[in-house]
Amino acid sequence: MLLEVGDAVMFSFNGKRLRGTVYVIDSEGGGVFFGASPSCDIKTNDGVLYKHIPLDEIDLIKSADAECD
Repeated sequence: MLLEVGDAVMFSFNGKRLRGTVYVIDSEGGGVFFGASPSCDIKTNDGVLYKHIPLDEIDLIKSADAECD
């Protein structure tokens, strides 16, 4: 899956499904995943910025009715 800055996405954090927008793409990974797994920084709809979310844990939102917690 190829994500771009500005894409609407969903991901899980602490047992909750969150919806947000890709803010930064770290193609070489970041944080503890540096060099191991590409990741993204995602700004959720409530304004919180989540850093270094691995790409394999992110789902691209394809419809407006995608469910979250």
